[in-house]
Amino acid sequence: MIDPISIPKLSYWFIQHSLNQNHAITPTKLLYYLIQTHLWSIYHHNTSLVTESLETWANGPMFATHYHEYKDKWNEMIEFPSRRQPEWLAEEEEQKFLEKIWSQYKRFTDRQIVRILSNEQSFWSEWNYAANPRLKSAIDDTFLHQYMKKQFVS
Repeated sequence: MIDPISIPKLSYWFIQHSLNQNHAITPTKLLYYLIQTHLWSIYHHNTSLVTESLETWANGPMFATHYHEYKDKWNEMIEFPSRRQPEWLAEEEEQKFLEKIWSQYKRFTDRQIVRILSNEQSFWSEWNYAANPRLKSAIDDTFLHQYMKKQFVS
């Protein structure tokens, strides 16, 4: 079982991994890795790997910590982890899990990510349609688990 990780520590891992692989990363792409980590861990482990709830924001799903870290530099490349993203070395099981996510989604551009998150089949669209949520409220993990289950069965 993998222990939950803070968004800043998980961000550190994805930023360092991307830089080590000479692969550019933006706040949008980093957010997508964080969201996919949350979704995959809920589906595969029945619990989230992240300590923070994914929230409903006006422009899509968001982790508040991530937004506050990058709100003034949303369209810039991330050149290094910030001082608020402490170094975190993943255990072997965590490393394998995160590398699967990274390799699955590294090819997507920011535009493609925005289209994926906003398409009619996305969890975001289904959540908004089904729940008509309040802004900055947590997206229910049970809903996300059911959504992911449906995706893998289809």
